[in-house]
Formats: sequence, C-alpha cells, structure tokens
Amino acid sequence: LQAVDTRLHQIAHARANIAERGQARDVQVQLEGARDLLIAAQTEASDITREQTRAEVDVEAVRSRIERDQQRMDSGAVSAKELESIAHEIESLRKRQSDLEDIELEIMERLESAQAAAASHETRATQLQQQLNDLQASVASQEADLDSQRDAALAQRAAVAVDIPADLL
Repeated sequence: LQAVDTRLHQIAHARANIAERGQARDVQVQLEGARDLLIAAQTEASDITREQTRAEVDVEAVRSRIERDQQRMDSGAVSAKELESIAHEIESLRKRQSDLEDIELEIMERLESAQAAAASHETRATQLQQQLNDLQASVASQEADLDSQRDAALAQRAAVAVDIPADLL
C-alpha cells in the first residue's frame, strides 16, 4: 500500500511540475508583448496612411490650382500685368507642388517601413502562438498520461486496501 501511495505522490508531483507548463507561461508573456508591438505598428501604419491621404489631397489641390491658372493664361483674356502675376503664382505653385511631392514620398517610405514592421510583428506573434499551442498540447498530453497512471494506481490502491482493516488506513 505504501508503494502505491508513494507512486500516487510521484504522479501528483510530476503533474504539478510539467516543464512545458512553465515554458508555456513564458511564451504567453512573449506572445502578449508581440501582440502589443503588432498593435502599435498597425496603429502607426494607419496613422501614416491618413497622413499620406492628406498629403495626396494637398498635392492634388495645388495641381488643380496650377491647371486653372494655366488655363487662364492660355485663354488670353488677361492683361499683361495679370499675366505676369499668374506666371509668378504658377512658378510658386510648382515649387510648392514639388515640396509636397517630396513630403509625400517621405511619407510613403515611412509607411512602407511601418507596414514591414507590422508584418514582422505579425509573423512573430503567429510563431509564438504556434509554439504556445504546441506547448499546451504537450502539457495536455502529459496530464492525460499522468491522469491515466493515477487512475490505475488508485484502482491498485483500492484493490490492496480491501485486505487492510479500515482503522489501519
């Protein structure tokens, strides 16, 4: 009977100290960190996308203004003084358009970088999730095996205990 009780304690100890359970907790912490980084990267990419949209709208507004002024110049319905003023304005607008397009390119580069970071964090989170799933499956398998061993030991204990008086147990 003592041998069976010792075996039951060993099984309980083994079940409480499955190595993969601790590893799963560590991976869970890493996974939460990776998900936080993923959310931050996705948020940054979203913010940059909105910034890019605003920059595109600004560039388009300048283009349409240049086009409108160019049409006025080409129509010939303006005075020489007005023509000079429009030409100067078009020159200023073209400079502004160039500056805005440079800003738009910089935003596009930042967006590409943010999207790459988000993809990297997503890949890491997926890997960690798979690792966690594998560890949890291993823990569950070991627990099932140990539970089976415990049930067998309990049955063996019951069979042995039948021959021993109750006041001695």
